[in-house]
Amino acid sequence: MPPGVYQHKSKDPIDRFLSKVDRSNVEGCWLWTAYRNPCGYGEMYFKGRARRASQVSYMLFVEEIPRGMGVLHRCDNPACVNPKHLFIGTQQDNLLDMKLKGRNAKGERIKSSKLTASDIICICSSTDTHKKLAARFGVRKDHIGRIKRRIRWAHVNIAAEEA
Repeated sequence: MPPGVYQHKSKDPIDRFLSKVDRSNVEGCWLWTAYRNPCGYGEMYFKGRARRASQVSYMLFVEEIPRGMGVLHRCDNPACVNPKHLFIGTQQDNLLDMKLKGRNAKGERIKSSKLTASDIICICSSTDTHKKLAARFGVRKDHIGRIKRRIRWAHVNIAAEEA
């Protein structure tokens, strides 16, 4: 074993895994107490490589993860490794789950967004041409068209904002 590499005393992978888990959470989440990446997901070495702790939990307590599939959270808690809160799905399933639960970034929450909700209200209520609005707000005129047709920024409630 190279210097500086920690080896857990137990050779049993389940014991090693559970030594890094707090199961006292009232919502039933098993919280990962060891290293978490910047997004809050636990990580550990398992079967010779770094993996998310939720993947390891699924492999230890449920079954191997089929090729091309991922481990998704029912509880939306990245630190949770409770196998009862985990399920298998594709990246498409994960994106749909995120959208249905309202966790996807929209509007101003997108870092590269040039517009704000108040800009959208102004655009939707304006009678200026798409070309003029595009120049004023620094976006393309086809984007203005999609905003006015409520294809983009549809989450902004124009009626409630104008009242």
